[in-house]
Amino acid sequence: MKTLDEAQNVLLSVSDEQWLKLVGMLTYGVLELNARKLSKVEVMYSVGHYPAMHFRLTTILDDPTDGNPLPQVSGFRFAFDQDIDDDVYIESLSSDGFWDDYLEKMRITHVFTTNEVGVKKLYRFINDELHLWDANSVAQITKPEQDVWRDLKTYDEP
Repeated sequence: MKTLDEAQNVLLSVSDEQWLKLVGMLTYGVLELNARKLSKVEVMYSVGHYPAMHFRLTTILDDPTDGNPLPQVSGFRFAFDQDIDDDVYIESLSSDGFWDDYLEKMRITHVFTTNEVGVKKLYRFINDELHLWDANSVAQITKPEQDVWRDLKTYDEP
C-alpha cells in the first residue's frame, strides 16, 4: 500500500467555488421541495480512515411564517480514498453512520438528503469539475486546520 503525503491529497486542491457547486448539485430540488433555502454552508477538513471534507448546511424556511422558523442544520461527508482504490464516498452526517454524540458536537439537527442525483451526473462532476482522478492536478497545498469548521458561504437574507 502506498503512503499518501497528506499535503498531496487532491481534496485539498478543490476550490471553494467547486465545493459550492457540489453542494448545489446535491441539494438541487430537495430544498425547494421542503420550502427551505440555504442560509449558510460550512466546511471542515478531517482525517479518519482517509481524508474527507465535512459540509454543514444551515437552512431556513422560504417563508418564516410557514411553520417552525428555527434553522435546520444537516450535513454530509465527502471523502476520497486516494491511498487504496481512488474511491469517492458521500454520506449523510446522520445516526446511520455517525455516533449521536458526534452529531450533537457537530451541531447537526437534521438528516441531509439529496434529490435524484444520478451516478452518471455525479461521476461527470467528480471527474470533469473536481478532477479527483487526474494525478496531474495535485499541487503542493497547505493543509487546512483539521477538525475546524470554516464558513464557505453565507447567503444574504431577502
